[in-house]
Amino acid sequence: MPWQRALRECAAEVISRVASKVYLGMAKALERWTAIERLDRLQAKTLMIAAEHDFTPLAEKLSMAKAVHADIAIVHGSRHGTPFDSIKATNACLLAWFTDRPIRTSRRWVCDAAPASGRLARVTHFVEEQTALNRLEFGA
Repeated sequence: MPWQRALRECAAEVISRVASKVYLGMAKALERWTAIERLDRLQAKTLMIAAEHDFTPLAEKLSMAKAVHADIAIVHGSRHGTPFDSIKATNACLLAWFTDRPIRTSRRWVCDAAPASGRLARVTHFVEEQTALNRLEFGA
């Protein structure tokens, strides 16, 4: 999204300070990490705030939420950085959650029209660009 350019630029600046070998090593480790086989042991009350357009398909998120008996709020229009591009929805869900009020799953949570901070916008832009580059390079 054009309004996220500043967020992508900020992320590029921050991440460029890390040696590429280190950054790629961390990314590969994250790709291999999973806790799915241990989710059935989760006993805590759980809230999932899910982006409509994240890397993981919505069906997979819904299935995971069901498996751990989690409440789920899907933020329509959001991408990978939901706390950054959907600040209002994220805060409303968390406030309801921490005050023991129900998360209205039928309510259409929607991505903010524009980020509250230019820095956050730069980080989002960078993440989107890197995701596209990684898909090209690694076939993800």
